[in-house]
Amino acid sequence: MLVTLALTACSSGAVGEPTPTEIVSAPSPTPTPTPTREPQVPFDGDCTSVLSAAQLDSLFPGGWRTEAESRDAQGLPSYPDIRATSVGTLGGIECEWHNAAASSDGSEAYSLAIVVLPQDQVPTAFVEDFAIARCDPSYDAQGCRVARSAGEYWVMSRTYGSQEASSSLLEAAADAAVSTIGDSFDGVPADDRDGWFTPLECEDLAEEISIGDVIGAGYVNGYWEGSTQPEEILLSEGGVGFTCPWYSVDGSAPGGRSYIIQATVASGGAWDWDRIATRETATPVPVEGAVAAVTYPVNGDSVWLYATDGINVVELTNGDVGGLGELAGRMLALNG
Repeated sequence: MLVTLALTACSSGAVGEPTPTEIVSAPSPTPTPTPTREPQVPFDGDCTSVLSAAQLDSLFPGGWRTEAESRDAQGLPSYPDIRATSVGTLGGIECEWHNAAASSDGSEAYSLAIVVLPQDQVPTAFVEDFAIARCDPSYDAQGCRVARSAGEYWVMSRTYGSQEASSSLLEAAADAAVSTIGDSFDGVPADDRDGWFTPLECEDLAEEISIGDVIGAGYVNGYWEGSTQPEEILLSEGGVGFTCPWYSVDGSAPGGRSYIIQATVASGGAWDWDRIATRETATPVPVEGAVAAVTYPVNGDSVWLYATDGINVVELTNGDVGGLGELAGRMLALNG
């Protein structure tokens, strides 16, 4: 009896086939995007992908020139455009053409420019402000602008001349650019901002670099006759560049010299150094704190100076190489 019970007990406690353990795979980690130090400039910088020659012929029936061709025709020196560097850092492009038949009385628009940027790099307020054509004073002309949002990118046309002459050209140029670009926009901004120059208020920058030592204690913050243009505001708000103008005409500078200069910073702009520094008239110069610096002649002993710390680019205009070099070194030291 005891044996039977024992067998029964063992039989009733038998264990069935083991249940397989379910193996749950851990989710693969999402790759962290590699920050981009060098942007991708749309269309490899080719402005014919923005407006074709045929479109420009239609916009300027009397003929047109590129900005460089226009300067050559007038015998004017040509300098690297550091604003184009900052626009490129945002993944954009800026192209400019001049009206070959414009009269000198300002009754016609004498220039046309197109700025194209990734839509997400344009401040919302800026998009709204220029959805309708708007003109702002620029020296003795009117700078007129209108913009279009086109999916992944934003296009702004700009003319200089009279407001009346600019109206139809603005709208037609913006529409033509959107038509040409279509869905081919391929600009990508740089987003690795490590070491970028932090924008400063111009009054603060002047004090930090003791600008009065070079251009005189009687210097004034601001433009001699002009005014801040919307593109400068856009680049400053985007954190990729800023411009500070000063002038000193009271004789307080060493030797009683007058200065009308400006300093422009292209934050993260060193990716464009080869274009900036390799023109035929470039002269390498030493600047403290710079890995490279060059000047371009203006007239007499006046130059434009460009310097880079390997990440940012600083431009100073209209001064002697010694004074501008000293200021450039002080500016680079602020970001050290």
